[in-house]
Amino acid sequence: MKDQQIAATSTEPRIFLVSPVLHCVSMTSLVYLRSSFGFGYLRPKSIFFAFSWAFVLFAIYAWLDANAWREYRAALRFGIGATVLYWLHLATAFRREWSEAAAHDNFSGVSHLERLPRRPKNFEHAVGEERIRLWGEPLITIAVALFIHVAFQERHLSQWLTLTGFCLWIKEALNRWFRIRRSKRCRDILEDAEDDFEGQSPAHSPMHQMPKESARKEKIKRTRAPSSSSEEATREKHYAEILRLLPPYNLAAAEDNYHALIKANHPDANGGSDDSAKYARQLNEAVAYFRGALS
Repeated sequence: MKDQQIAATSTEPRIFLVSPVLHCVSMTSLVYLRSSFGFGYLRPKSIFFAFSWAFVLFAIYAWLDANAWREYRAALRFGIGATVLYWLHLATAFRREWSEAAAHDNFSGVSHLERLPRRPKNFEHAVGEERIRLWGEPLITIAVALFIHVAFQERHLSQWLTLTGFCLWIKEALNRWFRIRRSKRCRDILEDAEDDFEGQSPAHSPMHQMPKESARKEKIKRTRAPSSSSEEATREKHYAEILRLLPPYNLAAAEDNYHALIKANHPDANGGSDDSAKYARQLNEAVAYFRGALS
């Protein structure tokens, strides 16, 4: 069978040109501020490879020219550290991919502020991961830029860190807006699905499905299965609750509910969270049960 190159699809919302520029500028500081990045989050690797090679050439030139080194030494040291850290993060992400122990490809890493050993018990509730990334990291970057400018009278690195701090804030503000909109769309899908269930057509109602009096056949008494019937009824009720089905159950309603719920709760649409993956598995089991029972 011939191998095929499949284009990778990303669930991360992106703005043409703006998002890549913000990402590339922010990564020069993020490699210092975070760890455990997803493999896809470290893209575009070709741009960072070109940046690394150009920066190495400029560092060699500045090292040979005393005046250039004196002027740019702080920025060069920062850039060399960022280059080394980026490729170390990429190698770590590749190793985790190879061992099949990696996080979601678009995982944006874990901030070092989240690893503080003596943080208060309500740290996550009071500050939270989103607040750290939206306010903490940009403010730290800008504060370091101001400190370098005031304490060492350094111009190039302080200007770059100030720009990076603003890019970090804009990038996280856009990500927050996209998450709000995605969550809203998921809620809309669920509300539309619930409205459809409540307003089912008469063709799906119990009275419509009752046979006519003239065509009704005489009931035949059957012996009830000793124990399996109650277990089967429990399973049916459990899977119906997962798919939000209302009795009487039919395959068409089960399929409709499944497609609506899996679209809203698929791991790729929720950042690869464990809860969404668990719920998606439950949905697959539930629709498989009704496909076998009602087909």
